[in-house]
Amino acid sequence: MAQDKFEKFTTDQLKKRNKAGSIITFFLLFFGSISILTSIYVYFKDKNFNNYLISSALLCFFLAIIIYIGIKSTKIEIARRKDI
Repeated sequence: MAQDKFEKFTTDQLKKRNKAGSIITFFLLFFGSISILTSIYVYFKDKNFNNYLISSALLCFFLAIIIYIGIKSTKIEIARRKDI
């Protein structure tokens, strides 16, 4: 099934998708971390817990995990093509 999904892409296209996914994952992790740090700062400054910042951070981390799984499968396909 995974091979059918990647057959229409060339190896160069897969490498570009892998690089773009890595950059997006980095930014999602960065913004999620900033959101958590901001939430901690607000909590200790005002003694007020902000649910919006935590929920946005969790969404960023969730999307980063999904994209990372896609990157992993793309790397497996690239490695498979190098073996052929």
